[in-house]
Amino acid sequence: MLRTMLAKRSLTTLIPPKIVSSHQMAKAPNAKRVSNMVNFYKSLPQGPAPTNKNPKGIVNWYKAKYFEKDSVQPLLHLTAAVLIFSYSVDYYFHLRHHKDGEH
Repeated sequence: MLRTMLAKRSLTTLIPPKIVSSHQMAKAPNAKRVSNMVNFYKSLPQGPAPTNKNPKGIVNWYKAKYFEKDSVQPLLHLTAAVLIFSYSVDYYFHLRHHKDGEH
């Protein structure tokens, strides 16, 4: 019962602006809050986000090259980076003591 009451309450606070009519807004006790929410939704940009044809910086270049094309390459790059990092940490803390063959 508590779960349905919380779900019902959380759904009633997220009213899309197209569903709310002016008749409902006039008689609602929280009409100012709903009016502010409608104005907020109207101020959001419409349509798809513009694409950047010439990304600046290595992070934006990498994102444009691999993430926007749904490539598997970032997973392979992450795996290689983790292997290189873990080997370097292992070498620093353990293997450098055994480079001359004594144990």
